[in-house]
Parts: sequence; structure tokens; C-alpha cells
Amino acid sequence: MGLGGVQFMEFMNVRYASTVVEGLRFGEEETVQAGLAEVQKNLASGLAENVASMSEVAVAAADSSVPIAALQHLIDYVHIQTGLPWWLSIAATTLSIRIMLLPVLVYQMKATARLTLLRPELERITNSIKESGYDPKVTEVNQARMKALFQKHKTNPFTPLMGAFLQAPIFISFFFAIRNMAEKVPSFKEGGALWFTDLTTPDSFFILPVMSGLATLLTVELGAVDGMQGQPMMSKMKMFLRGFAVLIIPATASFPKALFCYWLTTNMCSLVQTLVLKQPAIKRAVGIPETAHLAPPVTAAPTAGASIMTLSQPPKRTKKDRR
Repeated sequence: MGLGGVQFMEFMNVRYASTVVEGLRFGEEETVQAGLAEVQKNLASGLAENVASMSEVAVAAADSSVPIAALQHLIDYVHIQTGLPWWLSIAATTLSIRIMLLPVLVYQMKATARLTLLRPELERITNSIKESGYDPKVTEVNQARMKALFQKHKTNPFTPLMGAFLQAPIFISFFFAIRNMAEKVPSFKEGGALWFTDLTTPDSFFILPVMSGLATLLTVELGAVDGMQGQPMMSKMKMFLRGFAVLIIPATASFPKALFCYWLTTNMCSLVQTLVLKQPAIKRAVGIPETAHLAPPVTAAPTAGASIMTLSQPPKRTKKDRR
């Protein structure tokens, strides 16, 4: 039916207007119908995929603790909003969290470097306490000096442990969250790429465990303990980290591939962070004191450990000390 050269067409109970003077041919009408059907099909398919993903993760997160469930939903949110496959969604979530934590880690590096620069003064205070025979009055005075020194330089003996205290809960949460998703999210079976398409099974080629171990070792060798030059425990810590990097390979060989999407990403973040923050210009820009010029102590005199001890109470005097 036409009116004033404008024709109206009724399709699926919706009235569409056309300014075309000539009537639509039958073939054109079929093309419009096919196009609308295809759009409707794609929308329904995308909606069904998102709902399926949400229901999969909801099932996986149902029996998890609050932090782990929240992390699983965060990974799923990134997966849905970006359209990335699961392995890239895990990597993107990891990268985002590492970027948010960067200011805290830079603060830790600054405080650790300041503590290293204070080592000579801390040694003098500790030796003064020891030479006095741990006299209560001398100990009290030196404890006050030590506390004032820490306050002035905005550091303390526990600062080097800040990174471990901060990152350990995040690592544990990621570990259990991803392992749980690998067990209970069916789409993880096709969520990978290349040789690790199935994220729910271990890497039979051992490529991912070896890559994780090498990335950790490379980070250690390039300066993972920067800022601790001159500390008595530096060499032992470096040897421990080297051994840890080697043990990662057999220890993680049975892990599902999904876990390495997190582990390799966080290792690469650590590697880049180490390389960038080693640069003198970057150190100056963020306020990290330079400690590379410090040499290791000649003797194994107690420093940070001793200062922790004297901040609480002096050790008991032995017969040898009384003499």
C-alpha cells in the first residue's frame, strides 16, 4: 500500500518506511530478511557465549573464598569485555595488577636502598652496644639513636620483606583461582594457543616450565637484589634465588598450562621492572638512592639482624661477654 510516493512494508510486525519510489522487488526483500536474521543470530550467539562464560565461572567460584572468587570474576570480566581468549585474559589481568602495585614496589626499593646506605652507621651503633657489655643504659640510648635514624631516612629493618608480604597473598590467590578455573571451566580446554591450546593439562613438552625457570633466573642475574649491595645476606639470597629458579622446572611440570599464563606474565613484568629500574636516570627520577658503589662487608658483623634484636631487648650476656 502506497501513500504520496512513499511505500510501507510490513515485516515481522514492524512497519518500515522506504523512500524508494519503485516497490521493492521480491529478491531485495529476501536480502533484507536474510540480513536481519544474520544479525539476530550473531547477537543471540554472542549473548549465549557470554552467559555460558559467566555461568562457568560462577560454578567455579561458588566454592572459593572471597578473594579467590573475586579474582576469578575479574579474569572473566576481562575475558568478556575484551573478547580475548582465556590465556590472554589471564595475562592482561596479571599485567594490570602488577602495574597497580608498581608504586608500592618502588617505595620498597627506595626504603631498602636507604637501609643499605645506613649499614655503616647501624654497625657502629650495634658495636657500641656490644662493647658496653649490653649495658641497659647504653642499650637504651643506642636504641633511641637507631629509631631516630630509621625515622629520619624513612626506612626500617623490615622494609626489604615488604615485597614478599605483599606479593605472596596475590600469588597464592592467582594460583588457586586459575587452578580452580582450569578444573571447572570447560572452555579452558580451547582457551590457549599454539602448542598450549588446552589450558587444563600440563605441558608435555616442558616448554612453559623451562621458560618460567629461565625468566626467574634471568631476573636474578640482572639485579633482582639491587639495592642490597653491601648487605651480608645479599650473596646468600642470590644463591637461594638461583636455586629456586632451577627447582621451578620440576616443581611446576605437573601444573596446568593456565597457571603459566600468570606465572610467565608476572616473571616478564619482574624482568622488565628490573631492567628499567637499574638505569641511573630512572633511579634518580623515582628517588631510589644509588648503592652500586657499596662493597660487601669484610667481616660478617651483625647489621640489620642485630638492629632488629636490639630494638626489642638486648641479648643475654654470656660468660665470655662478662669477662
